[in-house]
Amino acid sequence: MYFSIFRDVTAMPRDVDAFLRPDPLINNVPLGLLERMRRGINFKDYCLFVVRDEAHQVVQYAHLLPPNPLCLAAGNGIEALKHGIQTAGISYPRVQGRKELVEAFLDSGMKDHRVHVERQGLYKLTRLLPHRPTGASFEHASPADLEMLVDWAIAFRNECNLPGADRTESVVHIKERIDAGDIFVLRYEGAVVSTVSAGRVLPKGRSIGFVYTPHEHRRKGYAEELTARVTAFLLQNGNEYCCLFTQLDNKTSNRIYQNIGYEWVCEFLSVTTAES
Repeated sequence: MYFSIFRDVTAMPRDVDAFLRPDPLINNVPLGLLERMRRGINFKDYCLFVVRDEAHQVVQYAHLLPPNPLCLAAGNGIEALKHGIQTAGISYPRVQGRKELVEAFLDSGMKDHRVHVERQGLYKLTRLLPHRPTGASFEHASPADLEMLVDWAIAFRNECNLPGADRTESVVHIKERIDAGDIFVLRYEGAVVSTVSAGRVLPKGRSIGFVYTPHEHRRKGYAEELTARVTAFLLQNGNEYCCLFTQLDNKTSNRIYQNIGYEWVCEFLSVTTAES
């Protein structure tokens, strides 16, 4: 096995993208990241890891964008990947990927050192089911919503135990997403009550994320309706499917997505260890 580290996406051969594409759902996070990088969106201090077999075919890929988790793609070179990362002396805050991949990466010697394990569900939708309307209006977020959405993004990351950028970086990121038309809001009686974003661009599909409703507007069906309307918008604009992640401990979010037609794909894990 041959292990390589790339710190510049333009130096990484395109056959890595081709390796990921046959399984776009399981690999939706790395595919989405590489799509953004290939478009010239800048990221700081990242590492792209590639493992090749004796025939120089790609058999494993992972990436690390601190402070985000080490993200594992599907493949059969997990042991070589782990050895390469350890030999290079690279540390990582967490490990994330399909349950079986993470379990393989965290061998029995590390299982006793787990600090936190978060179970995540991956869902896919190809046919939207009818949803209960709330009487709210659906629209793209506007520049006037920027500061509110930054506050909500910070609250969302805190609630989901996600690493996050500082406020200045969050402002830049949210503004870029608003300008791109990727953030949607639901407005009721003049007030914005919920938000959802269109996320990673995938082969024939799109991910959905940043589903957030402030506490005072919860339990009114807003998140379900907005997720359904954003999903419909994406399907009507050339995507064959949408996908999203949930926290499996959050029974409410898992239920509302299933209510509108999202179907279970598999379980992912995000694991923090004492050795990270």
